[in-house]
Amino acid sequence: MPEDVVDDFPRMLEEVDLTSVRCYEISARARDGFKLKEVDESEDRPVDMRIRVQVKSETLGVRTRTELTSSEVEVRADIAVFFKKPEGVRYSHELVNRFVKEVALFALFPFAREAIADATRRVGVEPHVLGLLHMKDVEFADDLPVENASSGSVRV
Repeated sequence: MPEDVVDDFPRMLEEVDLTSVRCYEISARARDGFKLKEVDESEDRPVDMRIRVQVKSETLGVRTRTELTSSEVEVRADIAVFFKKPEGVRYSHELVNRFVKEVALFALFPFAREAIADATRRVGVEPHVLGLLHMKDVEFADDLPVENASSGSVRV
């Protein structure tokens, strides 16, 4: 019998549970004294956040790679959050997309913000604190497939 595809957001919120946060990379490099690529000084701390999503039989993972380059520092934070979901339950593309935008990124973002602030402080520059994350700033490059990884971006 084929599995039913769930398209009920309140049900999904009841079924999934945040189980872990994992840091893959946190790094910072002060620009002073290094010959690094030039940064447009008119831009105030440009931030690039790339999103990857993967849905497996019992987990939903959301991973972001946040990069910030300023006149003072280059910093990177690669962090993921993992949610347990009921085995065999399949969520629609639209539902996964909505969950990532409205729940998962907001669970993950404080970890990325803290990692960037701490890394910049540790290399001796003023801590760079990311601004608030707004749903309107979340853009996906493609529709999120339910069983495969996909990517998108966030403006911060």
